[in-house]
Amino acid sequence: MGWYFGFKLHLICNERGELLNFMLTKANVDDRNTDVFNRLSDNVFGKIFADKGYISQGLFERLFNDGIEIVTGLKCNMKNRLMPLYDKILLRKRSVIKESSDFDNMMNDVENEVEEQQAEDGLVNRVPELKQLSEDIDKATNTFINSTFELESAIQQYQRAEAKLGGAVTTISKKVDTINQHIDKVLENAPTKLKVSVNVNDADWQKIQELFAKERQWMTAQMQTHIREVNSMFADERKKVRERYKEYDGCYLGHYAQWFFWFFFVLGFFLFSSIIVMIVGKSLN
Repeated sequence: MGWYFGFKLHLICNERGELLNFMLTKANVDDRNTDVFNRLSDNVFGKIFADKGYISQGLFERLFNDGIEIVTGLKCNMKNRLMPLYDKILLRKRSVIKESSDFDNMMNDVENEVEEQQAEDGLVNRVPELKQLSEDIDKATNTFINSTFELESAIQQYQRAEAKLGGAVTTISKKVDTINQHIDKVLENAPTKLKVSVNVNDADWQKIQELFAKERQWMTAQMQTHIREVNSMFADERKKVRERYKEYDGCYLGHYAQWFFWFFFVLGFFLFSSIIVMIVGKSLN
């Protein structure tokens, strides 16, 4: 397939960026070569973080038997698997070969990400509390909504009852009007068509006669008293008229009589004057 020119550097460093092992090979040597990993894993224990080029079931089993766990990323065609958060963060920061300062920065980033993850875990731990709070809010909201529905239902029932009461009042009013109309008709026809029969026994008839006699006696006494009072008033008035006639002794002429009197008086005066004038005139001639 071709040829290669150059070399490949294989190395491994610890968490402080210190070089542990290295090996130079040709450029066409596989990263998973047994001789290479035997040299690199010499006196190494714990975990090794590598890229996807080191994925190999045989390499994983051989290192696992030596007490070493190799941690790599996943290829696109591989099934997903759970990975501890710390391993996932260190796997992202595995390229710390150049300087120790890069590794320090990497560790600071790791610590920051761990703190962020712890904060997220704290938030996750509060999820039940938040769920309970959300449930309480939902219950309170449901209670409020149910109360609102109950109030609306009570208002609707009151309105229906009010409508029924209004209908009942209207019906009763119509019936009362009908009864009044019948009563008016009965009263109109009473003088000609209404017949009333009353049965009275002797004892009741005797009581009625006694009451009638008492009432007649009372009315008679009242009428006599009234007649006496009227006669007394007439007698007083006659006395007053007599006294008035005594004060004005003479003849009283009416209004028309006075006019006739003055008419004839003036006429007689003119006639008498004319006669005197004629007599005087004749005597002078």
